[in-house]
Amino acid sequence: MAQLADELGQLDQAARAYDLALIEDPGHAAALDARGALAFRLGDYPTADLIYRDLGPGESLLGDDELAHRRSIIAEHLHRDAEALQLARQATVAAPGRRDFVMRVQDLATRLGDLETAIGAARAAFELVPLGDHEGRLGAHFALVELLRASGDLERARTHLDHIIRDYPHDARALEALADIATARGDWASATRYLYQLVPLAPSPRERAERLYRLGEIVLVHLHDVDRADDVFLRASDLDPTHVPTLRRLLDAYWRGDDPGALVEVATELASVGVLAGPTTISEPSLARALVAAALVGDTALAGRLGAALGEAAPVQVASALAELVDRTGRLQLASAATAVAELGRRGLLDLATLRLASLPEVNAALGSQ
Repeated sequence: MAQLADELGQLDQAARAYDLALIEDPGHAAALDARGALAFRLGDYPTADLIYRDLGPGESLLGDDELAHRRSIIAEHLHRDAEALQLARQATVAAPGRRDFVMRVQDLATRLGDLETAIGAARAAFELVPLGDHEGRLGAHFALVELLRASGDLERARTHLDHIIRDYPHDARALEALADIATARGDWASATRYLYQLVPLAPSPRERAERLYRLGEIVLVHLHDVDRADDVFLRASDLDPTHVPTLRRLLDAYWRGDDPGALVEVATELASVGVLAGPTTISEPSLARALVAAALVGDTALAGRLGAALGEAAPVQVASALAELVDRTGRLQLASAATAVAELGRRGLLDLATLRLASLPEVNAALGSQ
């Protein structure tokens, strides 16, 4: 602390000396330059700003490029970002080979939303990275990709990412960006290809499960490949049995797979974490299928919770779920499911009369024999 105080004292004395010199000769360029340098070092940016404005070309020991750079920093500290960008560009004109100057233009232009200038600067910055600096070139590539994506130029962003993948085929960040771009363009086949490559690169089972879930969603919703999607969701569940989005999808996967016991296990897990209570992100058809499975395996308590989650929609949705079992054989088939659902009605857990009104004739026939 004593050393710092001593240094500040010396700087203050020097500033006073330069101020006296400037009183005697206000236009003394060398004194102005030295006083400006002191103000800058002390963080007195308003004073440095005023002094450096009075210096003409060639009058600073800094050189025109460094002077413009320093004035850009001062303008930024004084919250004049547009001026800071203009001065930064002057510095790059004076010293086009200075990568730090070009990157300052890139940063300021990005902050101001001038993406065209930022992209131009990012390209110039990339060209200035030494060929042997792999990390630097990779970082510059990604900076340019993000700017291109922000500008909406997904095609050029994809081209740059392809260059990265060519040199770094297992770069997770590049694959993730390619998957995002493919998703934004609706190129679902490419998106799934990149996501498949990303799965083994995830650093933890939970993150692998998350990537598998994302993959499964695309396969199911956009490629309409139900069997493949179910397989992906099951793999995700093996990696992280508590991943709630995957569990939601497994309700339907186990329904299609004729496994009411597994379906009930999944519904029980979802109920245990409170997903069934209140506004739910689980679709009403999925809840109704789980309710039918719960009734079928005799889990009346779970069936009641599922019915409560469905509310007034329960009879209609359960009628639709039972209709899906027409002509099915196996553990999930209409006759036994209708018997179990009718028992719920007798226990007051389901409005059986409304259910009958909403049901297909085949379902009503099964219910009617109870």
